Amino acid sequence: MSRDHGANKVRIDINVTADTKRLLDELRQFELAEDRNHDRPERSKSEILEMVLRKGYRSWKSEQPLAMTA
Repeated sequence: MSRDHGANKVRIDINVTADTKRLLDELRQFELAEDRNHDRPERSKSEILEMVLRKGYRSWKSEQPLAMTA
């Protein structure tokens, strides 16, 4: 994933359940630990959330019988 800091970025506000928030926080902590363990620059909360959304989209798209092209 490229480290695009600001260009073409938009802010979104979402409401999620407390359980989903807990899962995202857990995932973020794991990813930050991976950054430290592999001597990588620490990613922001936004970068990690974007990674999760992109991976989720690719997973969803691969499950669709007539996947959209985008």
